[in-house]
Amino acid sequence: MRYVALLLVLAVAGCGGSSHDADGGGPRFTQHPFDDAITAAPAAYQEVNEVWESRDLDFTSCVADPTPDGTTCNFQAQVIDFEKDTFLTQLGGTTVKVFLNNQIDDLNVVCAPAGAAGSCLATLPTCFEADADASGLVSFPCMPCNARFAVWTYKKSSVTPVTKRAAEFNRIVTATSGIEEVFTISVSTYGLIPGIVGFQPDPALGIVAGKARDCADHSLSNVGVNVDKGTLAAPVNECFCGDDPIYGVGTFYFIDNFPQKQQSVTSEDGLWAFVNVPPGPVTVFGSARRADGQPVTMNVGRSHVTALADTIAIGDLMIEP
Repeated sequence: MRYVALLLVLAVAGCGGSSHDADGGGPRFTQHPFDDAITAAPAAYQEVNEVWESRDLDFTSCVADPTPDGTTCNFQAQVIDFEKDTFLTQLGGTTVKVFLNNQIDDLNVVCAPAGAAGSCLATLPTCFEADADASGLVSFPCMPCNARFAVWTYKKSSVTPVTKRAAEFNRIVTATSGIEEVFTISVSTYGLIPGIVGFQPDPALGIVAGKARDCADHSLSNVGVNVDKGTLAAPVNECFCGDDPIYGVGTFYFIDNFPQKQQSVTSEDGLWAFVNVPPGPVTVFGSARRADGQPVTMNVGRSHVTALADTIAIGDLMIEP
């Protein structure tokens, strides 16, 4: 799961208003419901040869996660560059951590070595850690089968970081899983952002991003998103307003995989992002019209993600029928 131009999301960071945080950091915004912006029901699309083709909405093919059965599976991963969509030689040796409870509470936690097949620990740790080989391959043979987990990647040389810290949530491995891709985000690409947006992103805060989608992984247009603190089943309040800094983060959307300041709901690419999110568990809520002409319904889908300082965290938003 990769999103072209996600690293440029901050390019529209000046579009939401002119007020600023008290510490003089980046722009402060106000989240809001989307009754006026959401003018139609969600529509599904798939990109084919750089053209967005319409698809039927698929809310029926989703299947429940298989039940964890106490067995272990081998999670095999190929480290790739997010922007180039392929392995680059400088990514050999990338550190990969897998967090077994799908939650990342402490980036400085000491993780257990990935180990070898047949040598799994009797008591599972919080996380496993391994460095990719020269070809970018890494293996975790002691992962619980059929259980959700989070992946974190980072590559640092003896001189400077090679990649930005990146996290992806809600991964799963089964007995039939093959080699799966895990992404890295280059520091050289990320370093272009301050010149584009006109201010330095706050390293004490994070970016949370993803795609509104259906069961078939079609991207969905006409969806509004908001974010709230904590792992929630429903928003604290439907206006997403208050004094908490979470209600002052910027909400951004894309057109053709590129951030556009005039866009106020998802387009055919389904992409959304929040910038300068306070660290900690957050829930992203989707808003949409169930059908054309119907009122906007809040909480038509949720995504639970952990915002991490100086990190880009990815978690898709599945819209429910």
